[in-house]
Amino acid sequence: KIIDKKEYLELVNDKDKFLDYITEEKKRLNKEIGNIDELTNNEEKLREEYFKRNSKLKNEEKIFSISYLEDMLLKEREEKINQIKESNNLLNPSEYIKLSEKLKEEFEFYDRVERLAIKCIQHKRHLFKPLCANVDFYSGLVYTMLGLPRELYTPIFAIARISGWSAHRIEEMVSGGKIIRPAYKYVGHHVPYNKIEMRKE
Repeated sequence: KIIDKKEYLELVNDKDKFLDYITEEKKRLNKEIGNIDELTNNEEKLREEYFKRNSKLKNEEKIFSISYLEDMLLKEREEKINQIKESNNLLNPSEYIKLSEKLKEEFEFYDRVERLAIKCIQHKRHLFKPLCANVDFYSGLVYTMLGLPRELYTPIFAIARISGWSAHRIEEMVSGGKIIRPAYKYVGHHVPYNKIEMRKE
């Protein structure tokens, strides 16, 4: 549990202290989730964590394998995400109002930037057609309002665009080398393509 009933009743009487507590808890949990992601996405670090944990355990308590440790870490990650949801649920209506007022101020700032930027661009480039901000201008604010963990922002952004990016790349390849999007270079590690039914989990 993030907090027991007695602590909740004591903290809720001091609203500023309570909101600070929830904020710090969410920061801590997000940091721990980030640490788990760093381990599960790096084989060397995952191996080091495996030996480190086993060195502190009795023989009958030792972790069976590195893949078993990875499963343990993913379960820990899920638990921490649930704790973040729990911490959000602890906020009482007055705290939600305070948070919504802050988000409202941020939205009004974004709205001003959009309106002023459009006027500046139209004036500078002598444009008379209507302009508007890209939808992603507001994405970060919306994710914050939804209480999503920060490490999910980029994946959510990418998931919605994979099909479009792939279509652009295919179009570039069949159009005689014409660059449709700005030039780019893949800097990751190439791996051979395997059919889904042949892939290992």
